[in-house]
Amino acid sequence: MKLSEYAIQELVPYVTGTGTIGLYRKGEDLVELFNQYGLRDVYDFNHGGLPKLTENGEDMNASRSTYTRDRLRKLSDKPEVWDLLDKVIQESDDPKQCTEEINKIISPEGVSFNLVNGKYVVQGITIIRNQNVRNDAHFTGIQNKIIRALNAAQVSISLAMAWFTNN
Repeated sequence: MKLSEYAIQELVPYVTGTGTIGLYRKGEDLVELFNQYGLRDVYDFNHGGLPKLTENGEDMNASRSTYTRDRLRKLSDKPEVWDLLDKVIQESDDPKQCTEEINKIISPEGVSFNLVNGKYVVQGITIIRNQNVRNDAHFTGIQNKIIRALNAAQVSISLAMAWFTNN
């Protein structure tokens, strides 16, 4: 699910910690935060701090708000955005109130954070995370490995092989 532009705009103060109960984050803190969720930005104090943003084909210096808005847009259709918002909630001065306020922003989109077993979890969407693909080459004892995999399977088995010679 992709966050709407309205939701992104309204979430910016919570992520930056400007005028909300959220944790205040300096530019370098924001870069570090977004990098934890898949981005690869560099905060360079000697060259304006936050990475430059391209708008209408021109590079421009980013403020904390414009940087955050741009990066939320980049993450808005990825599962990492929910992990980031969870971190924003957990690090706020009052996680319960922060959750209520963020839910007012995202609940019209059919999503909310709810307290489950003492932890805030996102509900209303299915998050599919890419699983790591494991590629193993086997040249000896293949028959036993195949039999063990078949016996251990609960749903299905995916495999690729160049040849199969065992009758």
